[in-house]
Amino acid sequence: MDTREIDIDWDDLELAFRDHSDARNYFDLNDGSILTIVPGVKDGAAEELLKAEPARFVPLRPIGTKFTKTVLAEFAERYCDPSLSEQLITALNGHGLKATLDIVGDDRVGSLQFERYEQTMVWKKIRRFLNAWGITAASEPPHLDLFPTIF
Repeated sequence: MDTREIDIDWDDLELAFRDHSDARNYFDLNDGSILTIVPGVKDGAAEELLKAEPARFVPLRPIGTKFTKTVLAEFAERYCDPSLSEQLITALNGHGLKATLDIVGDDRVGSLQFERYEQTMVWKKIRRFLNAWGITAASEPPHLDLFPTIF
């Protein structure tokens, strides 16, 4: 498959992948923009464009809890303090995602490290999505310089 380089608005694309509302988000293969259809909000131009050129737009499915659980488990097994790791693995195996996220959220350093790791994994997921459609981003995603470097 040939690849094309296009400008990507990384923030918009990330928001679309994280959107769990009733909105339907589509990635525009021509220019990398996001087309959003919100139920109950009439946007004739967007709806007509989607209807006229359906092959141009790829529906985006939001990142789900399976992704978050997988990333959290990887983080717990490989990247965090051993005592926090043990707590997270125990919680993941018996108390569910919310309880596990609460535990990591209560640990200031662990929370910052997890946020950085999770964001890195989101960018990787988005890059895989782009690659699957033959697209190379013309720019890099935003730097994660707000968090301590551990990866």
